[in-house]
Amino acid sequence: MCSVAVDVGLTSYSPLRKWIRNYKENGYNIFERKRGRPTMPKVIKEKSNETDKEKIKRLEEENLYLKAELEYSKML
Repeated sequence: MCSVAVDVGLTSYSPLRKWIRNYKENGYNIFERKRGRPTMPKVIKEKSNETDKEKIKRLEEENLYLKAELEYSKML
């Protein structure tokens, strides 16, 4: 197994061992399916140093964007 790893250009034979084990378990299926629940998306915390004027401006821009997105989706 070491000579095959050297021929392929690997510095050690541990990746080759892992590939062979995965091949024996999965066959030609190279994609491994993840098990369990997907992770939850990270929650972005609101800026605590944001002034009321900045917050209103940000929310107005977000509202305008969402309205435009809604109009665009109606056209499709």
